[in-house]
Amino acid sequence: MEFVEKFVKKYASAVYHVSVDKSLEVQYNDLIAQCKIFNNKLNSKVLSKNLKKEKLSNEISVLLKMKELADLKEANYLMQRLQVKEDIEKISDSVIGISDNTTSKIHGLQSDVNELAVINRQLEEQLKECRLSVTSHAAQVYSLELKNSQMEKLIATLESQLDKANCQLHNKEQCIQSLTSKEMQH
Repeated sequence: MEFVEKFVKKYASAVYHVSVDKSLEVQYNDLIAQCKIFNNKLNSKVLSKNLKKEKLSNEISVLLKMKELADLKEANYLMQRLQVKEDIEKISDSVIGISDNTTSKIHGLQSDVNELAVINRQLEEQLKECRLSVTSHAAQVYSLELKNSQMEKLIATLESQLDKANCQLHNKEQCIQSLTSKEMQH
């Protein structure tokens, strides 16, 4: 490699410019095009015995520049990969933290749900008891209303009989007075 670098320094005449913002393939194509243009200009000059060496040196220079760009791209890629790996580890740690926190909250919520389920069962039992009690009370009220209705009928019958008895008593008293008044007159 040292020999190649010395050869290029001695004979290369081209200077290459590339935009690192472009893709590696586009950069390579730009370098090759610049080399062809530069070497074509050399053809228009008077031929010298070192012309072939200069052209070859320019082409090797392009290849070295391409290797340099590839190495730079690889270094950038490795740095990006390392950064992505660090980001993934941070995200992973965050996800684990969130997962642990969520698991803890889920266990807490599960405990709350279990307590609420027990309370709900107790309330359902109380509701059943209340419904039975209401049904029993409703039956008792119906029974009392029926007895009350029967009592009202009985009271009405007794009042009617009392009215008749009072009427008969009144008639008897009148009869007795009438008989007593007749006897006294005799």
